[in-house]
Amino acid sequence: MAATLTGLPVFVRAREAAQYDATVAQAVDTLVHRNNGAYSNEWLIGDRTGKIASLQLGDKVYDLNETSNGFFGSSNFDWGTKTRAEETPVDVGWAPDPYNPAVVDYARYLRWGQLKDRYYGKIDARVGMTMESGTYDSYLKKELPDARDLCGEPEYFTPGLLDWDSWVLDPEGAVDGKVCTEAMALQGLQSWACWGHGSGDHFDAAAYLAAHPDWAADNGRLAVFGLKTFSAQTTDRWVRLNGGRWRGHWH
Repeated sequence: MAATLTGLPVFVRAREAAQYDATVAQAVDTLVHRNNGAYSNEWLIGDRTGKIASLQLGDKVYDLNETSNGFFGSSNFDWGTKTRAEETPVDVGWAPDPYNPAVVDYARYLRWGQLKDRYYGKIDARVGMTMESGTYDSYLKKELPDARDLCGEPEYFTPGLLDWDSWVLDPEGAVDGKVCTEAMALQGLQSWACWGHGSGDHFDAAAYLAAHPDWAADNGRLAVFGLKTFSAQTTDRWVRLNGGRWRGHWH
């Protein structure tokens, strides 16, 4: 999808929505207004009234779903009717089936649905961290750190990937995690956060680079340096942030 020169960059709209808007409706208006079509994605939004929303923002269209008594999960899966149609024009000819349960993004979307059924009405910060740290493959129906789990660990082999699926042993999964409840937000913007995999599975850059020298050849010295730095600095544990300080940890 092509970006337009007359629109506002996403980082401008996102900053304005976070800083100035008090309601879901205001945030949606800000994010949609003068959308330049770059960085299409899904925004999960909530406000003081208890309303939450999923805004799937495409190039020229968007899908908005709101509720005051519900659940939204997000996994890079485009489930909106308008944005899905925009993403896959009818004149493409052959296109992969996005609803194949072996597809990484759809498998994670299905996993969110399973967790909704298990935890709905009981979700607190601890449950949030448990969900984001999950290593369950919904396609294979078993615990297995790979690209299909919500923790996002595609550096591990993922059985059953389709030929066109781009997640093939790439060090590009979930590199951090954040969990915030309504009470934490209203009490000084506190949150739980982790740097690395919330599951505790540490990414070993040296082992990965040794096993995949082609990755280093394709990505250059700066990327290799960044990968090693990330591996050396991640803690892979959840800590509570409060005013720039961490207070305790959770396993």
